Amino acid sequence: MLDLAASDAAQAVAGEELAFCCALARQCFINEYVFACSEEEEKRAHELRDRLTAALQSDKPVPPLWPVAVAAYEPLHGVPTVDALLARSWPDPLAALFRQQIAEPREEMRIRGETRRLTEVEDEVSRQVRQQYEENPYPRWVETTEAWGKPASIDEYLRRLFPLAPVATPGKSGAIDILIAGAGTGRQAIEIARQFPEARVLAVDLSRAALSYAKRKSDELRVKNIEYGQADILKLGKLEQRFDVIEAAGSLQCLKDPAAGWRVLLSLLRPGGVMFLGLYSKVARADINAARDYIAQRGHDGVCLPVAVRRVIAETESAGTPAITAKQIGCDAGFINEDIAARIVQAHIRMRSSRSNREPIHAVIGLCPPSVEDGKVEAAVDASLHAARSGRFERAARVVEPNVDALD
Repeated sequence: MLDLAASDAAQAVAGEELAFCCALARQCFINEYVFACSEEEEKRAHELRDRLTAALQSDKPVPPLWPVAVAAYEPLHGVPTVDALLARSWPDPLAALFRQQIAEPREEMRIRGETRRLTEVEDEVSRQVRQQYEENPYPRWVETTEAWGKPASIDEYLRRLFPLAPVATPGKSGAIDILIAGAGTGRQAIEIARQFPEARVLAVDLSRAALSYAKRKSDELRVKNIEYGQADILKLGKLEQRFDVIEAAGSLQCLKDPAAGWRVLLSLLRPGGVMFLGLYSKVARADINAARDYIAQRGHDGVCLPVAVRRVIAETESAGTPAITAKQIGCDAGFINEDIAARIVQAHIRMRSSRSNREPIHAVIGLCPPSVEDGKVEAAVDASLHAARSGRFERAARVVEPNVDALD
């Protein structure tokens, strides 16, 4: 696409070809621009951005492919002449791209200034975590999964989830109070709010950038029963409100003292309430720690993680053999979504398929057992990833029978 944009044929790109280029640029934005590219390619992308800026400033014609190609390498809202870009008339495929990379980030900036601060963020570890997600409000999700069955009471939901377990339930229906402690960019909170439309949901997080993404998506999906607020879990004890349900999935371990955070959440739980906790596992995250060690050993730990991962992918592809597993640099590393993981997996499949004495493919991708024949591995992985993207991990396990522990 960059070659085409820099050529005399750029003006002729239209229709489905232009729509495809727009879709690719949007995917690059969602993936935090994690695709690997060489220094020469980056230089040419910057040169194209400069040409685009100069043309807009001088009111000269601009091929539609120019802003699209630039958007595949950096967000359009950072282009100096972005307002001049919006003032022009463009083909329809560019509308969604401009909305994603210009209008939506501007809306999130507006929301950020309006987000309530429920507590101070004073702890140094909490401040560091906040800064990470202010820079990278992850994940930039696009769609939610559908509610599991019809909207139900929390009691009914728990009985469905644990049909044979003697689970104590709140014994309430209708307007229950739910706290999402560590809401991030809001996907979990929105799915819960849609599952229980009469509930009152409070979603808190350290990062205003993440919460502004969440609020924009709530508005987009017309979910009205969520309130968002910036807060440190360690400071939530000051809240007067109490909750029937509290969810803290992947947030307690980000605190300086996870046990202290848990005690705070317990103090907010009403008698008979239920709490869902999701914690990191040393065993399940061994691959991720190995990936971080690999990045550090290659001297990439001095840059932000998306850049480091791009460099690792480039090294892996140029070497022709997997230097690191797909799971290690996959969606659970915190910066890459399932589509990028799928791309890496499939690249490794092709590389492994070209070797006469290759290791079992499941050892590389962590998503497929030895019983799957080599010729059917890629289809099995595709089925697993498709099910995982839809939130149906149990179905994914049934499709390809992976080691469920490896799904983290």
